[in-house]
Amino acid sequence: MEQLRRRLKEPDFKQAASLEELLAAFHAAGGQVRAVRQVPPGAPPFFGGAGVLDDFLVLADGSDEAIQAFAAHWGPLGICKHHLPWTHSLARRSPISPPPVCLPLGARAGRGREGWEPLGKWRDYARDAKAIVLDAFALRNRRARRQDQLEQLFSRVAVWLELAAVPLVSYAEVDAGRPWPCGFQATFAITGVFQILALQLLGVVAGGRELAQCTHCGLPFVLSGHREGKRRFCPSCVDRKIPMRYAARDYRARETGGRRRIARD
Repeated sequence: MEQLRRRLKEPDFKQAASLEELLAAFHAAGGQVRAVRQVPPGAPPFFGGAGVLDDFLVLADGSDEAIQAFAAHWGPLGICKHHLPWTHSLARRSPISPPPVCLPLGARAGRGREGWEPLGKWRDYARDAKAIVLDAFALRNRRARRQDQLEQLFSRVAVWLELAAVPLVSYAEVDAGRPWPCGFQATFAITGVFQILALQLLGVVAGGRELAQCTHCGLPFVLSGHREGKRRFCPSCVDRKIPMRYAARDYRARETGGRRRIARD
């Protein structure tokens, strides 16, 4: 701003205008700058952020440090002053009198680079997501399903989707040799981790991917790839080498059983 004042006062001021000076002049003239997220070309995956839902479910009873580690890796939920994801303000907007769009807590003061979120809300959403996945797991494997249980499950997922307000974006990889519509498709435009969680919950409940319950910790998780054997272990238990403990225990049991048979013979 100081360079702009000098340029206006001193006609012989020769220094080239910087980006900050140009923006200051633009704002002084009443202009506004709006950053627009660019959608990369190609087909983004429906389940973008593989593993995010599995990691999120663990936070239902997780420590503050676990929540902070999740946010550092996957990103914040974007909680606003209403203690909801800020994207809730994008849903059901009326063109006649649209309400103002919410911002994540601390985003205005931190100019989008800093913010804060109540960890209690993280645990609330993690518990709700965990309950949805457990109910979906139980209902899917049950022959008789009550109408009210199904309606309650689907309405809870619908709340997540409405709060996430995930927009559709179209893309085209046009190829006249392909069947109609010749490469024209649509998918979801993801801008935050809450939207990924909502879509993955939709995929779990709608049957997009197979659910399993961890043999060791009992947490539900989404299977990725073919698994041999009856036991199923979630990614967290795999990282802690829990399957190796079970394998070692099975090996000792087989060895002990073999020695007993030999002794009897």
